[in-house]
Amino acid sequence: MKKGFTLIELLVVVLIIGILSAVALPQYRKAVFRARMAEVLVNWDTIKKATQIAGMNEYYGSGSYIPKVLQAAGLDLQGGEWASQGAGWGDRWYSTDNWYYACSYSYSPPSFSKPYVYCGVTAQGGNTESVKRIQLHYTMGGEERRQCVYVSSDKTQKAMCDALKGDGFSTIASS
Repeated sequence: MKKGFTLIELLVVVLIIGILSAVALPQYRKAVFRARMAEVLVNWDTIKKATQIAGMNEYYGSGSYIPKVLQAAGLDLQGGEWASQGAGWGDRWYSTDNWYYACSYSYSPPSFSKPYVYCGVTAQGGNTESVKRIQLHYTMGGEERRQCVYVSSDKTQKAMCDALKGDGFSTIASS
């Protein structure tokens, strides 16, 4: 008697592997995204500390506001470098393998009663399956807003934004 696999047994194994992959892949992507978000939140905490230590009022203006504040506070962001890219921000970009950070400062915020720092963090490089943008706002009074922006037609981006709700993020659909 010969021993071996039948075609049906082989198809059942392939089917089981396919089902497991279909279930595991979205969870894997969310886990990778949450790990990359840890990088964003570490850098955001550094920016908040710097604005608290150095004080925002002294460094108001365009140019390189955030680098000046970080330098004055003796702090630095992790994992990247500063680059003059502008794109209408007036400030410089901080670039890592996964994200572009563009931060600015405002005396006349529309939704905060105090001057605030705004950072728009945009996915780049190997992070292109990520959300459209992360928005972070912080005032000297301690008010903070975290927002995750996704393309309204992209269910994967929405799922990633929804995964951040436990970390205090609200989600915003964008066209």
